[in-house]
Amino acid sequence: MIQDRPFHSLTLLVATILILSAIRSSEQENLNTKINAQIAEIKRAGYPTTLDELDRWYPPVPAAENSATVLSDGFARLRLSDLAGGRLPFIGKGSLPARGEALPADSAKEVAGLLAQNQEALEPIRKGTTVAKCRYPPHPKKGLTAEFPHLPKICEHER
Repeated sequence: MIQDRPFHSLTLLVATILILSAIRSSEQENLNTKINAQIAEIKRAGYPTTLDELDRWYPPVPAAENSATVLSDGFARLRLSDLAGGRLPFIGKGSLPARGEALPADSAKEVAGLLAQNQEALEPIRKGTTVAKCRYPPHPKKGLTAEFPHLPKICEHER
């Protein structure tokens, strides 16, 4: 009887592994079915579900009609780095006033100075917001390897 224990333990272990594998496989199949149903629903709604479809859905825009070109030029001209230590919220170290309170006078003066020193940048940004078509450089077909050369400057100013 003692000699049968290792055989029974091994049989029990193998049976447990097989049962757990079957459960995992069933859960995986169920998940795949749900995901495929969601993808089909997205496709029926007319949205892209592959990188090629996304690239066709997001057509190229000639430079003369592309607001991204104009906006990128404006963002490149912004000068905000000298205000990083200032009292402005988002750009400097200042905080937003409480809801319903006005911006403090010294911060309002800084805003006026910021706008004055960035008129050259604000003009293309204003113009870019009136152009109907827009496509930034990345190509969706490249997927995770797509490069986003326009983002560092934009993100720097989104703080």
